Parts: sequence; structure tokens; C-alpha cells
Amino acid sequence: MKILILFFLIFTNSYSQDFTGKWKIISLEDKTIYVNKLTDSIYIKDSNSKTTIKELKEMSEQFIYPTTFIFGENGDFESYNPLEGISKGNFVVDREKNILTIIEANGKRNEAIFSFNNGTLFLQPIKEKGKKKIGFRKE
Repeated sequence: MKILILFFLIFTNSYSQDFTGKWKIISLEDKTIYVNKLTDSIYIKDSNSKTTIKELKEMSEQFIYPTTFIFGENGDFESYNPLEGISKGNFVVDREKNILTIIEANGKRNEAIFSFNNGTLFLQPIKEKGKKKIGFRKE
């Protein structure tokens, strides 16, 4: 039993080390837009949208790209979003299901399916039902 617990602690801790550090949004895709800071790509999917590429680029620079997530080694979490300010809480990684759960200090829970690809952390919020994908890069 002790070996099983030790294995679980080592396995869980090593996986959350993948998350540890400060991450900034580099891309966002939902049903209406796609923006990617690294490739300087912007695409408006909704042909009826009145938003221009220039406006979307400005909004991305002001509101999307400054967003940061900080994952601490002990499970602490902090985020900054220009619209909502700072949020603190904890995070839990379920690597069997590839689910990241963030529990904010006010008790609000956010769950996302996660994946890593070429140094980019991708999160797909479960409540969005696959309609949103956010890419983060470690600073």
C-alpha cells in the first residue's frame, strides 16, 4: 500500500511540474474567431461579423494576450485578465482524463481538457463543449 501511495505522489507531482510556471495566452479559437500571436494570424470565421481584422488585432493585444496563468508547485493558481483582474485559487491535474481543474478562492470551478504540443499548453474549457481552444506558452 505504501508503494502505491508513493508511486501516486511521484506520478502526480511530476505531471503537475509540466504546468508549473507562468503561462501567457498565445492563441484563441472559438466558433467566431482564431487569433495566434506567434504566427501573427487572425481569422474571423463569422462572415456577418462587423468586427474588422484591425479591431480584432487591437482587442487581442489589449485583452487576450496579456492574460496569464501561474501554476505553483504546491497546487496554487493565480490568473490575470485585463477585464477581470487577478484571481487566485488552486489547481488539480487528472492526467488519466487529461482534465485540469481550477478552483478559485470563491469556490468557482473551471474544468478544461488539456494537451501539450511543441511546448504549447492547450486548454479546451469543458463548459464550452469543444467550441473554444486556448493556447499558452511558458514565459
